[in-house]
Amino acid sequence: MLRAGYEEAWVRAGAVRTHYLQAAPKGADGPAVLLLHGRGPGVSAETEWHRLIPLLSAAGYRVFAPDQLGHGYTETQAHAWPRQGHQSMVDHNRAFLDALGLDSVLVLGNSMGAYLAAKLALDDPARIRGLALIASLTLAAAMEIGPPPGAQALPDAAWTRDGIRRALLLQCHNPAAVTDALVEARFAALSRDGVRQANAAFAAFQSRIAGDPELLQRFLLRRRLPHLSTPMLALWGEQDRIASPAIGRQLQALLPGVPFHFLPDAGHLCHLEQALQVAARLLPFFHDLAPSLAPRPSASPSVVLALAEPPNRPTT
Repeated sequence: MLRAGYEEAWVRAGAVRTHYLQAAPKGADGPAVLLLHGRGPGVSAETEWHRLIPLLSAAGYRVFAPDQLGHGYTETQAHAWPRQGHQSMVDHNRAFLDALGLDSVLVLGNSMGAYLAAKLALDDPARIRGLALIASLTLAAAMEIGPPPGAQALPDAAWTRDGIRRALLLQCHNPAAVTDALVEARFAALSRDGVRQANAAFAAFQSRIAGDPELLQRFLLRRRLPHLSTPMLALWGEQDRIASPAIGRQLQALLPGVPFHFLPDAGHLCHLEQALQVAARLLPFFHDLAPSLAPRPSASPSVVLALAEPPNRPTT
């Protein structure tokens, strides 16, 4: 494990044996938070969320972070491949919530996971109390900013340690965030049997979207997301080289009622390299939707640090 502050577990979500991380506040049964990671070589719930999970649980939340289909340590047999692209993952996340009996959750998603979070909220609005979105080209495409995503299978170079490191260095503003332990964790997840086939199945479906009006309409959110009544928040790294801040500001114009925060010294994986900044913006938003938690934290990284990052806690 990349750090302390959470534990791993498995549950059968629908027909898929699903690996996930969980954490809970000591002596409390806090509001549930669902974390949805993005797509990339070796990405898993742990590689994306290992710095943020302890901050959330220390602030009073029960945290659940599943490995998406084709990622991490979730089952990769043929029946678990995301043959319907993003919708397969959305449906899998609903099944995950069903399996754990979670009827009311706050949701945070990054990159592709932000699209999954938004689509989950639209498909199952009664269950989602609040929606936080981190920098997403997929969501931008669904809002018709740029072309539909024609995802391709990962190239051979991406399946190596060097390929993983190069991808992380592109996604992070601060190279120090790309540790050897993070690269190894991604490589271990990427090397599992069935991952290549799952990735190919996802890419094959995605390549059909632009040329199929029915599939395209199912993917697009521009006519629906602005009318979603679920409270929303968006976070974006000012130095994001994957989903540029300019794209974030175009998305902001389409969602005028949604607060957008552009975080300095942060790239695409701002939750990884600037976890305190992310928590400082996220916790007040979540607390406003979970009034049983008091007091409302200040939007200050130093306050979050004092709350949830004691000096003897291991870091990466």
